Amino acid sequence: MDTPQRHKCFLSYNKYDREFVRALGWALMAHGLDVWFDEWEVGAGDSIIDAVDDGLRDCDVFLLVLSEKAAQSTW
Repeated sequence: MDTPQRHKCFLSYNKYDREFVRALGWALMAHGLDVWFDEWEVGAGDSIIDAVDDGLRDCDVFLLVLSEKAAQSTW
């Protein structure tokens, strides 16, 4: 019997939405997804750019959390 593929989900968000996105990440993991969330994946001294590049390369689901704060951001 084949093992079902676990999808890897990259969470993109505005820093003001961090608490919501953290809870979302836990909920997604509870439903069987692997989650790339920066505060879980980027360690002290890591290159943020390299970590994000790796996370994007390894994911097959990209989830953008678009809130009012995010829409107002210059990023």
